[in-house]
Amino acid sequence: MLLISAIFSPAISRKPTWELARGYAGIIDSRESTYRTFLDLSGYCLPMTLSAATRNVWNFLETGFETFYDAVCVFSAPYLTKINGYICSKFILGKNEQNDYLNYLNFQLPELEDKEAFEKGRSRILNEEVNDRKRIGELYKNLNNEDKAQKYFKQSEEIKEFATSLKYSDQTREKIYGLKRAVIVSESFVEGTFFAAEGILTRLFRKHILRQDQFTGTLGYSNDTSGNFNDEGFSLFQKLGIGFSFIIAPLLNIVLFAQTKDVSKVKNNESLKDINNHLDMTHGVFPKLGLLFTYLMAPFLSGKFFTAQDKYELFETFFKQCLLIPSWWFGHRATNGMLAISADKELEKEFGKKGILVDESIYEKPENDNLWQKVKRACPEPTRIQHVIDKTEQNDKFKEKAIELHAKTLYKGFALHSFLIWVLMMGGNWVTKKWVLSEK
Repeated sequence: MLLISAIFSPAISRKPTWELARGYAGIIDSRESTYRTFLDLSGYCLPMTLSAATRNVWNFLETGFETFYDAVCVFSAPYLTKINGYICSKFILGKNEQNDYLNYLNFQLPELEDKEAFEKGRSRILNEEVNDRKRIGELYKNLNNEDKAQKYFKQSEEIKEFATSLKYSDQTREKIYGLKRAVIVSESFVEGTFFAAEGILTRLFRKHILRQDQFTGTLGYSNDTSGNFNDEGFSLFQKLGIGFSFIIAPLLNIVLFAQTKDVSKVKNNESLKDINNHLDMTHGVFPKLGLLFTYLMAPFLSGKFFTAQDKYELFETFFKQCLLIPSWWFGHRATNGMLAISADKELEKEFGKKGILVDESIYEKPENDNLWQKVKRACPEPTRIQHVIDKTEQNDKFKEKAIELHAKTLYKGFALHSFLIWVLMMGGNWVTKKWVLSEK
C-alpha cells in the first residue's frame, strides 16, 4: 500500500526508483507491526496464490480470493481497533478522558499491574511511542511526503503532552486496564467473525462464482465428488461447528484473561507472564503474535474444519497451516536474519564495528549454550531501522552504507522467505495429489 501510494504522489515519484524503495524499506521496518504486515503479504498471500496457479485456473482464482480477503482483514485490523476503542471508551472512561482513548491503549498490560509498573510504562511511552511517531515522520519527510510527515509529528507531540501530564491513581490504572481488555475482547468478536467466515465465503465463491461442485485443488486430476461431506449443504453438526468458530476468538481471550487477572499469580508463573505479554497490542492497535493466534488462526482453522467440502480440502488446509505457522516465529529469522548477519560482517570489515544490522549479543556465547541458543544466534532477529541509524549516527559514510545494506537485506529476505514458503506450498499440493491418485 505504501509503494502504491508513492506512484500517485508526484513529489515522491520524482525520486530514483532505488532511493524510493530504500526509503520505504525504512518505513516498512520502522515498527514490528508494519514489518509483520508485509511479511504476511510476501510470506503468505503471494506464495499461496502462485502455488495455486500451477494447479488450475479455478484453484488460482479461489486462492486469490482467499488471500485478498485475508489481506483486507489484516490491513483493516488497526482501524477496527480504533473504532472498538472509541466505543469501549464511552462505557469505561470519564467524559474528559475519552478523547485520549488511543493514548491510553499505548500502555501494555504488564504495565498496569501496580504503580511502579505504571510509571515505567508512562516513561516508555514518553520515549518509545513519541520517538516512534517522530521517526516515521522523518522517514516520510525524507521521501518528500510532507502531509504524512506532519501527521506523525503531530501524533508525536500529542502523545508527549499526554504522557507528561498523566498522573497516577489506582482508579486511572484500573480504568486503562479495563479499557485494554474490553477492546481486545470486543475486537476478537469482530476479527474472529471475519476469519471464521472465510470458509463459508470460499464455499459460496466456489459454488456461485466459479460454478464448481468440489474442492478446486483436486480438479486437475479428479472429478470425483463422492467424498464431499455434504453435497446438499451444511449438516446440523457443521452448522453448530460454524457457529462455534464465530465465538471461539472472544472465548479464548476471556478464558486467558481470567487466568491472568490475578497480578501476584502472574508474577510467579512464567507461562502466565508470556500470555500477559503476548496477548496484547503494539502501538495501541496492532495485535501481537498471541492475539494473531486467537483473533486469526483459531477461528480460521475452526471455520475451515466445519466448511471443508471433502477430506482432501480438510487435510490440505491443516497440513499447509502446520507448515506455515512456524514461519510466523522463525521464517523471517532464517531468511532476513541470516542475510542481516552476512551484511553486518560486511560492515565490520569496512568500518570496524559490528552489531548494526543484528544485535551485538548474538556474537557472545552464553554460559548455558544449548541447541536453541545456537539456533537463535545463527538465525537472529534483524534489528529495526532506528537501531541502524542510532548506531551509525556519528559517521555519515557508515550510516549511508548501513541503510543501503539494511534495505537490500530486507527486500532479499522477503523474497527468499516468499520463495521458501512457495516451495512448501508446492509440496502441500504434491502430497494432496499423491493421496487422491492413490485412491483411484
